Amino acid sequence: GNWAVDAFVRDVQSYDTWAFDEGDNAYYMNILLGSVGQESFQTIASSWLVDSKPFFLEYTPYWDVVSKVSAERKAYCHRKLSGVQRLEWQGYRLGVVFGEKCISQLADTILEACSDIDICAVILPGSVSLRTRKSDINLGEIAARMGGGGHQKAAAYMIDKPNEDMIRTIMNLQEETTIGKETY
Repeated sequence: GNWAVDAFVRDVQSYDTWAFDEGDNAYYMNILLGSVGQESFQTIASSWLVDSKPFFLEYTPYWDVVSKVSAERKAYCHRKLSGVQRLEWQGYRLGVVFGEKCISQLADTILEACSDIDICAVILPGSVSLRTRKSDINLGEIAARMGGGGHQKAAAYMIDKPNEDMIRTIMNLQEETTIGKETY
């Protein structure tokens, strides 16, 4: 096989499973894909790989755009930390935040900054996206009970309640209490 293609495939697998750290090539591939769309991303990547060149974004003409978007995403995620609400739910500590974009990165930022949170629930218009780093939690099963689906550490489901009722509706909260908003 072609070593450049093999490296690209490993990065795509890391990207696909969200098994990368900020600054990894897979992280930057995620940003490029989100910035240019799937068709353009495929064209860009394949043009590099055809010549057996490794697809490291910092060596491409797209690096300036990717690094700018990376900085913007990071700043957005850190601003959202102050809006995290903590709830107790079925023995788990749930961190809930309203989000508009960068959902996986937002949840990852929250889980990294808030080690007390077991599950991060990012509320979007019409849906809830769940993320965890805990290996003993299966978010796919939790989301399935809510009519959605996903994987063990990342899942989502649709909701149809207005924002003012949304947090209680998210996980069918009944007697659980809000622990309070903490500032970072």
